[in-house]
Amino acid sequence: MNCCIGIMAHNEERNIGRLLERLVVQKTSVAKIENITVVASGCTDGTCEIVLDWEKRDRRIRLITEPERTGKAGAVNIFLSETESPFIVMVGADTMPDHEAVERLVLSLADPEVGMAGARPIPLNSKDSFTDYVVHFLWELHHLVALREAKCGEMVAFRRVFKELPPDTVVDEPQIEALVREAGLRVVYAPEAIVYNIGPDNLGEILMRRRNIIAGYLRLGTRTRYRTSSQRLRWWLLWTVAVRVLKGDEPALWAAGACALEFVARVLGRYDASFSKKQLHIWRPADSTKDLAALNPIKSERENAE
Repeated sequence: MNCCIGIMAHNEERNIGRLLERLVVQKTSVAKIENITVVASGCTDGTCEIVLDWEKRDRRIRLITEPERTGKAGAVNIFLSETESPFIVMVGADTMPDHEAVERLVLSLADPEVGMAGARPIPLNSKDSFTDYVVHFLWELHHLVALREAKCGEMVAFRRVFKELPPDTVVDEPQIEALVREAGLRVVYAPEAIVYNIGPDNLGEILMRRRNIIAGYLRLGTRTRYRTSSQRLRWWLLWTVAVRVLKGDEPALWAAGACALEFVARVLGRYDASFSKKQLHIWRPADSTKDLAALNPIKSERENAE
């Protein structure tokens, strides 16, 4: 199953080299990585130079530069226009996939009825502070929702059943989900395909990201009537959190604080979706999520997974 990997990057010099290093040594038997394309959008740091150096090491790697940052959907469309591969893998530039993540994702597409598969993101943050707790809390809920009804993020694989994304798309993975389902195919969750990331180290960045995502969900729903699994299962999700608190699986005060933060993000996101004149599809980067090297994920990833 020949596949192409796309990485959309904006000022990712702190992680792009480590990500490429991980991708070129992926363990595969069924999947065959034809090329790894980095679309560098409006980069003002050393991202392009690092990718150019990797181009010399591995013929599969190539760099495409976008002079100005037009949003992730625009970068995705540039990538899609440059490849004809039937199977596409997209991975965030500020993540670190497990050694078999590509294989496990692409294998999900061996079923002709499956059009998209999502990996399981695991944050490498500690659990010592309230902020770190919120990061783990949100991604654990993402996992629980996805086990019940597929929800994709951070790293995905999909079939080429559409030509391009709407350029003002705010949330690219849910938009792809909508297009795949519109084509009559299923979206599945592949929890064994693990991708590591770092959540923000401050509540301001968490609120900013959640606010933008919520606004993106709502605008997507307005345009396509598509609702993500977390939107469809919101009452089940609230019940699940309550049960986990009652069982002692979650600290009550911190869980309540995390829910309050999410409530504020949803109110602000709804306001943005309805009234904001800003270009929501051009995100302000969360700087504290960019340096995976600081947490040494290659050494500690198995311990975190466990």
